[in-house]
Amino acid sequence: MKFNNVFILSPGRCGSMTLIKACSHIQNYSSRHESGRTLASHEKYNLKYPTNHIESDNRLSWFLGSIDKIYGNNAFYLKLERNRLKIIESYLKRKKYNQGIIPAFAINIFQQKKWDISNEGYKWAVKHYVNTVYDNIDYFLHNKSNRLDLDIDNPSEKFHEFWGKISAEGNIDDALNEFIKKYNSSH
Repeated sequence: MKFNNVFILSPGRCGSMTLIKACSHIQNYSSRHESGRTLASHEKYNLKYPTNHIESDNRLSWFLGSIDKIYGNNAFYLKLERNRLKIIESYLKRKKYNQGIIPAFAINIFQQKKWDISNEGYKWAVKHYVNTVYDNIDYFLHNKSNRLDLDIDNPSEKFHEFWGKISAEGNIDDALNEFIKKYNSSH
């Protein structure tokens, strides 16, 4: 079945860029990473995506209620998984930037008045962020029939299934070769 919209849901740091690179080989869908994060003057968060589009953005997990109202069970949802310890380690390698979603989560969502950037404080925030995002995704997906879970560390079989479920057209072998490469990796 062909879907107008496909959403890749994840906490980030789990191969979403690699997955979008693989999806770029799908000829009957456009695919982008974090393309919809624009706020027009006093309007709602822009969640209007083009038809025949695959979107990957870890921040979508904070807008699942709105996504449900707009797209509901008419879209396809791919939950991108990775071993949570690997996700945490990847975020910890990026700690030096002290910006982005983790400090925002700890300071603004969790209301930590004194932001502890020590290894333990940052690790605590990352762990809670990752668990919260996956909890939100799981709750959102519990009543969705058009969905699939894909583990980025073993993507081949599930990517084949994903390809078939969305009636993708293109070169699947070229798409699968993208999983050999690393995009946006933490050093």
